[in-house]
Amino acid sequence: MADRQTGIAELAKQVCAGIETPYLVTLACGACVIQVQTNSRDFFERLTVYFTPFLVDADHPDIQITALEMPCPDLQLKYLDWPREVGKVGRKDSYVDFADGRACRKVRSGMQYLLGADVQVIFGNCMKNDNQVINLVVSQYIGWMLKRNWALCHASGVAHRGQGMAIAAFSGGGKSTLAMHLMRRGLDFISNDRSLIALEKGQAVVRGVPKHPRINPGTVLHNPSLTSVIPSARQREIITLPAQEIWDLEEKYDALVDQIFGPGRFQLKASLSGFLILNWRRESNAPTRFQHIDIIERPDLLSAVMKPPGPFFAPEDGKGPFGNVSANKEDYIPVLSQSPVIEVTGRVDFEQATDFCIDFLT
Repeated sequence: MADRQTGIAELAKQVCAGIETPYLVTLACGACVIQVQTNSRDFFERLTVYFTPFLVDADHPDIQITALEMPCPDLQLKYLDWPREVGKVGRKDSYVDFADGRACRKVRSGMQYLLGADVQVIFGNCMKNDNQVINLVVSQYIGWMLKRNWALCHASGVAHRGQGMAIAAFSGGGKSTLAMHLMRRGLDFISNDRSLIALEKGQAVVRGVPKHPRINPGTVLHNPSLTSVIPSARQREIITLPAQEIWDLEEKYDALVDQIFGPGRFQLKASLSGFLILNWRRESNAPTRFQHIDIIERPDLLSAVMKPPGPFFAPEDGKGPFGNVSANKEDYIPVLSQSPVIEVTGRVDFEQATDFCIDFLT
């Protein structure tokens, strides 16, 4: 299908030819309005349930995405592997850059993307890979925010009466698990593992993204509020496994905040009253400690906070080749210098960390 003269706009035209997309899901994330149009009523209904907390009636969206349920055509593109972050293994994303944008493909699922200044198309088995469509919605919102001088953090977020705390950790450190414990104790949800921070009128602010928590089995088994997330038969299988095996299971489950905790518990913005960095260790026997730090003096911890935007990000006017955009520490330090940053060390203790966060915010 593709040749040297073909660009993203032309590829999208060919892929979408003759396909009607009458089903529209429109959501608002602050001032950003996003619309997903699809050819599948079943997929439309699934997205409607997922994005319930954010649904609006609005014309003229800032971002429009087309999601096509269809067999993936062979675009005859020579995809390159997208370099993964330090500590990540295996092939996940692949891409090809054009003068007017980027084509991407998920290595495992085969889902394909055509991304340009005026083109946002994802196609393949959307019903089976709905999380990848949701991730595209999230990534395009993140890109919209990055262009407005927000910084992307690899962090969860919770809030109490408008006062927010972001929670970062190194891989597998338990930020999502801690956020769910805090939700059970009555705090509102901001974000699962992507948060955005900036200064507004000199005050540090944190924003979440329209994505419900995707949690692992260990998080579910140790939080009574989440028992409905995993089918009971699978829970009975998991509970018989050794603790280390449960921790290492590569399973994720969507925990829809409004269904589990009730309406109004998903808040996308709060003042950034504190930034918690989980630097504790599962194998440690040392007491769990909470210490205020100066982030400028701890670049090792800043690396746990920073998050590059990934292959779906189109800088500036969206014209390619985009290149691999890195996170810049200078975008984070001004914000984190205006908010308390706390390092957590010692052994993993979610109960103690939950108490600390509740006391800190309330």
